[in-house]
Amino acid sequence: MSRFFRVGFLVIVAGLVLACSSDMTGNQEVAKAEAYLAEGRNNAAVIELKNALQKNGNNQQARWLLGEYYFSEGAYANAEKELKAAHELGQSDSDVLPLLAQAHLSQNQFESLQELSVETLSGADLSMVLASQGLGLLARGQEEEAALLIDKAISAAPELPYALVAQAKLKGTQSDGDWTQARRLLGNVFDQAPEYAPALSLLGDIELQSLNLDAAETAYSKALASDDDRFEDRYKRALVRLQKEDNTGASEDVAVLIRRSPKSPAANYLQGILHFRKGDMTAATGAFDLAQTDGDRYPMSLFYLATAHDKLGNSAQAEDFAYRYLSIAPDSAPGRKLLANMKLREGEGAEAEELMRAVVEASPEDVDALNLLSGALIKQGKTEEALTLLAKVASLQPDSPEAQARLGAGLLASGQVASSFEHIEAALKLDPEFEQADILLVTAYLKEGDVDGALAAVEAFEQKMPDSAAPHNLRGQVYLSQDKPAEAKTAFNQALTVAPDDVTANDKLALLSIRDNDLDTARGYYQKILEVLPDNLPTLMKLAALAELEKDDQGIEESLKRAMEAHPKATQPRVVLARYYLTKGEPQQVPNLLNTLDPASQNNPEVLNVKGLSLLARNDFSAARSTFEQLIALRSDAPQPHYHLGMTYRGLNDVDKEKAEFEKALQISPGYIEPRIELTRIFLREKDQSAVEENLTILKRLAPENAEVMQLEAVYALEGGDRARALELSEKVFAKAPTSRNMLFLAQQHWLAGDRDAAEGMMTDWLSEHPKDVAVRHELASLYVGKGEEGKAVEQYHAALQDAPESVVVLNNLAWLLRDSDPEKALDHAEKAVDLSDRSPSTLDTLAIVQLKNNQLVKAQRSIERALADGKGSPAMYYHSAMIDHASGNAEAAIQTLQRLLSEKKDFSERAEAEKLLATLTAKN
Repeated sequence: MSRFFRVGFLVIVAGLVLACSSDMTGNQEVAKAEAYLAEGRNNAAVIELKNALQKNGNNQQARWLLGEYYFSEGAYANAEKELKAAHELGQSDSDVLPLLAQAHLSQNQFESLQELSVETLSGADLSMVLASQGLGLLARGQEEEAALLIDKAISAAPELPYALVAQAKLKGTQSDGDWTQARRLLGNVFDQAPEYAPALSLLGDIELQSLNLDAAETAYSKALASDDDRFEDRYKRALVRLQKEDNTGASEDVAVLIRRSPKSPAANYLQGILHFRKGDMTAATGAFDLAQTDGDRYPMSLFYLATAHDKLGNSAQAEDFAYRYLSIAPDSAPGRKLLANMKLREGEGAEAEELMRAVVEASPEDVDALNLLSGALIKQGKTEEALTLLAKVASLQPDSPEAQARLGAGLLASGQVASSFEHIEAALKLDPEFEQADILLVTAYLKEGDVDGALAAVEAFEQKMPDSAAPHNLRGQVYLSQDKPAEAKTAFNQALTVAPDDVTANDKLALLSIRDNDLDTARGYYQKILEVLPDNLPTLMKLAALAELEKDDQGIEESLKRAMEAHPKATQPRVVLARYYLTKGEPQQVPNLLNTLDPASQNNPEVLNVKGLSLLARNDFSAARSTFEQLIALRSDAPQPHYHLGMTYRGLNDVDKEKAEFEKALQISPGYIEPRIELTRIFLREKDQSAVEENLTILKRLAPENAEVMQLEAVYALEGGDRARALELSEKVFAKAPTSRNMLFLAQQHWLAGDRDAAEGMMTDWLSEHPKDVAVRHELASLYVGKGEEGKAVEQYHAALQDAPESVVVLNNLAWLLRDSDPEKALDHAEKAVDLSDRSPSTLDTLAIVQLKNNQLVKAQRSIERALADGKGSPAMYYHSAMIDHASGNAEAAIQTLQRLLSEKKDFSERAEAEKLLATLTAKN
């Protein structure tokens, strides 16, 4: 019964559903939409049209009306989609093609526009499509072909305003700036249709190009009055208003544009300019980021992005956008000047010179370019040419205090101090309150060694500006130059009485406090700066350096991470934090710091260097090699990358290339200690006595007290059999640099001298202070094995395992020592060592013997075969193979292996056992 009622209920429900949705065509929604459109309720109409298409995607009328609406709104991509769909469903050519032609033209889809067929069209419809195609050809510079089509458009409908406007545009383009004929043709249009928006828009374009800004604004305003939805005309009117400095009027237009199309590159370009003018660089970058997605149309968005990021202190991003802008506009003087300024701040004078040469050649009297070029030359020490340029600027601007001051500064930089006074004083005569000239005057006196003159200049400066902190800061600088910290501190404190938030005074007082080892007070001064400039990058970096002085690891990380949060795209805090992690032995922390940087920043030499060092520390030698090679391509004159590349080749076991890189580093910098030390180590291994002596002689001259150099001497003495000298030098090395490595080397000398107790005592004393030093525990365990005290060795390895549970050496050696006393535990350690070492032959050899001890003969046989697979096994491995063969009952194979092994007369620790086994087997057989 229940089943019967359920079926009946479902039938009833289905009937209700069908009754409620009997119209599946969408025609009801289309009818509603048409009514809404007639009432001007466009949003409601669009909703109904979309509802109709949800019911029936093939509703031709819905597609057509939606296409018409999108076209009227200037949403040409959407219009194109709907118009094409309507056309495919049967909408006539005469309805669709005139609108579709204009949509293609508005999107610069010139090929699609030319492909439209006009065979079925006539009259005004034909004229519209032909005129659009003609304008498309005109936009591509094909004026003759455009003229033919536009003439055909006029012939098809002589009075059609659209074609007449196209003809006016053609004539204006052909007139080389003479708009007379175009204006006459537009006059004909206005006689027929005085409010025709496209004609008014073209008139606005003509007035704009003729620099008649008021007339252009009037024309665009009339076009908008005729058709308020004209996006391009509102954009152009806003642009005109910006040129007229009418930010209020421009803001009104931009607000409409953004409301209509929030992500429009055009609207956001204008919005970015408004933010830029207000000084809101953060908001400006957000707007220009959207505008630069259409960088070909709005290349200036890249220029503005470069400028805004530069003002925000995001140097890497600023430089990247400047380069991108110049790739589009390589001859842009403003773009070259912007990038040259950045390069000068970075100390890259040669790049700045290259950028400015072209500008000065094109505009020999461009004062800004001349100043930048002279600055670039001074950076490179080319002072003679720089002074000539600065003198030219001064002659071009005889009444400019800035020009005189720059010439004075250039003379100062070139060492012509006496001559600089004339121009600095001339700048002050032209503008007595020109602060930069007062500062230069003090600097000039100091360079001349005239402290009294400098202080007198400061006094005169203070009388002119009694309420400024600048004279007190200058006085402090004078005293600092004379190493008078007390007087300097008084001067900077006076600056704070005038301006408590003065950044310079607080910064200098912080440095003086650090000099007095008063780190808490120094931190207070830096905090005052951050109260004024909360995200000031230099101050945040100095706080990190202060924490380093205090050995405050948490403080270092907190300051650097705060700097990274405030400046997410800045490289400096990330590089410094990466170096900090490297010194802490945590190279695995570095990739996350660097991977979030943008591509331009990742190619920064400092970033590449620290990335390479982290890869080297993680033994990723192939990636490190690639990184250092990339760095060398950028900085071929720097010795450090060659040294680090040499260390990388060491990891790759390529001694020839290792030596070559160390030698390249020394060619660039003969006094570079590290590569010479490493090169000497290679010569020691190669027993090249003359090369060792030559390099040791140089090293002892360069750094006679360097611990690494003395250790090399000790090794050389040891190689020469002078153990007493080696021991003496090793003691000096350890006293100078008490590291575990130097301690172990000294312990080795005691061991070789026969004083095993001294060697053991040194290592146990070290471990009492450094219990987590795994390397020393390993060496102590080896010492115990050498003394036959394997129980003590096992204790050391167990302790080492607590701090290094994945140390292959510790696991492997512990497994070997436990093979007899605890074979099951030994098996655990050996298997783990094999996995961690990626099945290295030595660990497989240990595993084979441990498996043998656990009576796992088949596994032991497989392990030893893998260990010997490359044919480079040690004699001990072949002996172990014979042991396993013997245990497996294959005496013949064991005998053959032992006979071949022992016939080679090679000495190895288990030779006696191998000989004994061979004797036993041959006796039985």
